[in-house]
Amino acid sequence: MPGQPSTLDGKTSPRRRSRNVILSVAAVSVLFAAVWLARRLDQSLRVATGLVSHTLCSETFVCGLNPDQVYEEILRPMPALRRIRWAVRYHIDGGRREVRASAAGKFESRAVYRDRLGCIVVRGDEPPKLPLTEAVDAQARAAAPLLPEIAGPALVEPLNDGLRAALDRAFAEPAQGPHRRVKAIVIAHNGHVVAERYAPGVDRAMPLIGYSVSKSVINAMVGILVRQGRLSVEQPAPVPAWREPSNPRHAITLDSLL
Repeated sequence: MPGQPSTLDGKTSPRRRSRNVILSVAAVSVLFAAVWLARRLDQSLRVATGLVSHTLCSETFVCGLNPDQVYEEILRPMPALRRIRWAVRYHIDGGRREVRASAAGKFESRAVYRDRLGCIVVRGDEPPKLPLTEAVDAQARAAAPLLPEIAGPALVEPLNDGLRAALDRAFAEPAQGPHRRVKAIVIAHNGHVVAERYAPGVDRAMPLIGYSVSKSVINAMVGILVRQGRLSVEQPAPVPAWREPSNPRHAITLDSLL
């Protein structure tokens, strides 16, 4: 009869038991997959809002650029934000010198500016203590310049028509995207600046974020020191706050940071 077990003694048949096991396993698998996807989505969106908050914090409080312009020129075109940019919101708090970013009102990240140290993404209500500020200041005051000046106080104009034309081409925006958004170009030759140019609102005293260019330069400089035998990337990173062996970050090497 419909709805009754298929065996005469009222027990569930082996076929039905197998089907129930398969359905149970499938249900558990779907549940685990949903939990995994939700966690990945949460992590991905927090990485995205962390990128927005940290970039805007650095460009605003370190460089002094307009955050709305930075978002439109740098962040909004990024492929990583293309699918969620409709949901991204950010708030600049000039008094507290911090930036909050969220996606669809959730997954908030907060970046905080600290004098002479730049911006960091923090979790929770209170920013972490940063004891390095005084040490960094003392080292900066004690350190003598390693290299001579490579340019005077005045803007260095191009020395010839070729350099001038090269700068013109670099700063010229194409009729159609992608846009270049060039902020500054400095050309050095034989240890001296021979030409430089800056976008409107940018000057020689303004620090600018180098993004991946900075990573390339740092890696090259580390490589030079390793070749000279003055540095080893396998040793613990020379960070004063991590010097004590009891610090969990003591084992982080320079290779890990690179």
